Amino acid sequence: MTALFKIIIIYLIQYIMNLKLLYTLILLFSITVANILAQENFNNLIINTDSINNDTINENIFSDFVESVEDINLEMVAIKGGTFNMGGKIKEDEQVIHKVLVDDFYIGKFEITQKQWLVVMGYNPSKNKGEKLPVEQVSWKQVQLFLVKLNTLTKKTYRLPTEAEWEYSARAGTTSNFNTGDCLISSQANYNANYPLKNCTKGEYRKKEIPVGSFLPNNWGLYDMHGNVWEWCNDWYGENYYNESPQNNPKGPNSGTHRVIRGGGWGYFASGCRSANRGFYGTTISFDDIGFRVVY
Repeated sequence: MTALFKIIIIYLIQYIMNLKLLYTLILLFSITVANILAQENFNNLIINTDSINNDTINENIFSDFVESVEDINLEMVAIKGGTFNMGGKIKEDEQVIHKVLVDDFYIGKFEITQKQWLVVMGYNPSKNKGEKLPVEQVSWKQVQLFLVKLNTLTKKTYRLPTEAEWEYSARAGTTSNFNTGDCLISSQANYNANYPLKNCTKGEYRKKEIPVGSFLPNNWGLYDMHGNVWEWCNDWYGENYYNESPQNNPKGPNSGTHRVIRGGGWGYFASGCRSANRGFYGTTISFDDIGFRVVY
């Protein structure tokens, strides 16, 4: 009986020791697995953090970018702010040449096309149809609806340029009538080249808008700042506004009855396409030679 009891005790001790060994092995295995998972999570955390940092850095770099909306792209050009002399010498409402400072901003490389309008708005109001043609027959108020929808899709705050931003962009560092010099020829822009400026060469009158980007860009990479279609600006028009305009980032009068248009159109004489020329229409007016480009 005593011998049997001793044998049972020995087996129980071995069994307990085996359980402890198994427990120890399981514990070690669990710790090892936990360490591996922790290291993987740590590595993933580093990758995610790096991605976030890179995205932040990219957003902070002031450079051109492309906004993708469904199957269209908006190419935006980074315009470094600075000072320039705003105004001209021909029309009375532009003759107060004054120094203006604008901050950095982005502006569309091209006028908004009919395809871009169609994707955002779901219809094409243009008289002369073509995906790559600038959208036209859009009033200032219709453009505001476009901007609301575009901003909803992109989570950004696109808008029309101020009159000062537009002229600063059109000039692209020049002080001449056009960003091409004091003459504008029909191989440089789409306008009624039967009527160039004095002492400049006549050329082709195409009698309609043509695809955006058909000519060389200005010094800052912007296309069709002269001719093709007029471009809406955000400002109210004020005939004598230049007499009272602030120097820093002028935004036009506080109220008015007409909004500014700039750049001239396919049916206009060269004088109407000058960098300094100011036009205006009511906010509900739309014609087949008025379009726009966006700013951010």
